[in-house]
Amino acid sequence: MDAEQFNRVSRALADPRRMEILERIARSSEVACAVLASESDVSQPTVSHHLKELFTAGLIKPRREAKFCFYRLDRKVWTEYLSEMRRRVPSRRKS
Repeated sequence: MDAEQFNRVSRALADPRRMEILERIARSSEVACAVLASESDVSQPTVSHHLKELFTAGLIKPRREAKFCFYRLDRKVWTEYLSEMRRRVPSRRKS
């Protein structure tokens, strides 16, 4: 994962609402935007904005079916991000 994408992912995850949305998407194979909006206490346009930020960071992938959009976690990108985070902030070693 290059530094630019690492920073995009970090910025996207810094927002608590986006992290909640990502967690919800990760619990399922895919989730419809309408479901995410109905489960949220923010407006549908706000949910769409957060989804766009997660997509731009590369964390989620959309799938369109007619007028509906479904999202799933890009587990490859998530794994790369976690690996890069571990590389940058290693666990404390026991003495």
